[in-house]
Amino acid sequence: MSNSLSVRDQNSFISSYKSLLNDSDKRIHKSDINTLNRILNKCDKVEVGQLLMTKMESCPKDPAALKNTFSKLFDKLESQNSKMHDKKEEKLKNIQQKLAPVVQDIHKNEINAHNAKVNAEIKNLADDLQLISRNVSQEKNEIAKLQEKIINADVQIKKLHNEIKPLADALKNTTPEDFAAKDARRLKDTEAKISKLEAQKNAEISTLNKKIAVQENSRAALLDFARNKGVSGAEQDLIKAESGAIYDNRDMGLGTISWREHLGSDKYAIKHFGYDLKEGRRQFSDPIKVPNHDGKQWQKLVQNVDEAPKNIKDLQRQISQLKNEYKSNIGQVKLENRLSAKQDIEQRINSKQEAIHSLEMSKEMVSGQIKSCHKYISVQEARKTPLIVKMDELKSQIK
Repeated sequence: MSNSLSVRDQNSFISSYKSLLNDSDKRIHKSDINTLNRILNKCDKVEVGQLLMTKMESCPKDPAALKNTFSKLFDKLESQNSKMHDKKEEKLKNIQQKLAPVVQDIHKNEINAHNAKVNAEIKNLADDLQLISRNVSQEKNEIAKLQEKIINADVQIKKLHNEIKPLADALKNTTPEDFAAKDARRLKDTEAKISKLEAQKNAEISTLNKKIAVQENSRAALLDFARNKGVSGAEQDLIKAESGAIYDNRDMGLGTISWREHLGSDKYAIKHFGYDLKEGRRQFSDPIKVPNHDGKQWQKLVQNVDEAPKNIKDLQRQISQLKNEYKSNIGQVKLENRLSAKQDIEQRINSKQEAIHSLEMSKEMVSGQIKSCHKYISVQEARKTPLIVKMDELKSQIK
């Protein structure tokens, strides 16, 4: 409260206002209306409003109640037959005029506060209803998905039944003699498949063994080539390479050169097999020496010798893989043909019946889920009714 209104004035205002409103007193006292007028003329309506709100809970705080109260006060003044009737009436009117805007503001603020509270409750209810609607919508979407699963399961079940029928007919209409004939043909086909797989395996392994032989003969082929070209000392050089000997420790700062590297170099090929001349890299540069055809062939044979151990190992791995694949294929062929013709049909029927049973169980589980979804929707829909009723009730309370 403002400092302009003293505690004494506050107490005087409250005391005089209560005295004026006292129904048991049949008189309008001059002292009361004088005090109220004095104080109302020196303070603003905020201070009066604070007084009415905090310290005078029972006084009229809406325009209609204020008008009714002062109507009674004017009636009381009329019945009092006071000699100061006109002055008191004028001061009462002044008090009413001073209090009217205060009461109007209090009433307006109370209405706004009330409406704000009601609107907040309505919003909370609307949020709850929206959440319920969203949950119901999600459950309905889930039901649609679950129903689609049941439809798909029914399609699969029908398909399996259609597949079982010819198998059951064949089982019923095939004689023991016919089954025996089928088993004989199956055994013959199985033996033929195994024989074909074995022949294919042997042919592929034979091809790989020939490649291994070529790799194993690469050293001899290298030395034969050198002898045919009149190059002596090639075998001694090869032995040095195979032993890991160093050819040159001072290679212009590029590190050591082994005999294995030297044996396949252009330098060695040119020295022992000759060279061809090739144009230099730059214009007007002198031609450069490069290994001739025999030199290039020598380098290729040296490379074959170097790569032979790795190639042999790779080919042996391929042979091992082929043998494993053969064993696997033979096992699969025997597995596929382990049953008699009659047993094969019976197993296929049983397998399809098991699939049907599994689908039926799945349908039952999905149906239970759908039932739970419907139950949840019912609960949510039941929650909506009291919320809607409460919302309508609150809307009617908005002023």
